[in-house]
Amino acid sequence: WAKGQVGDKDSVKAALRDWTSSSAPYGRITSVETQSNSIPAPYALNTVQLLRACSKAMGMGPAKAMKIAEKLYTSGYISYPRTETSSYPKT
Repeated sequence: WAKGQVGDKDSVKAALRDWTSSSAPYGRITSVETQSNSIPAPYALNTVQLLRACSKAMGMGPAKAMKIAEKLYTSGYISYPRTETSSYPKT
């Protein structure tokens, strides 16, 4: 495929259409390049900031927001939601 780098879903779909519609739907991978990217963790929210964010972004009341936060906590997805600090040690 002569288009070049395949990096998004639409490019992959187009390549697949081209390959499967040709008389010989075979290809050969000549090289693979990988790249590591890191995304910084989001800033921690204290309880008040969490409730404000839930209200502003989703129109959610405080009781529902805390119920969901507790469920996320007990499922192991977030740290303890009922804290009034957003300062944490670097370790």
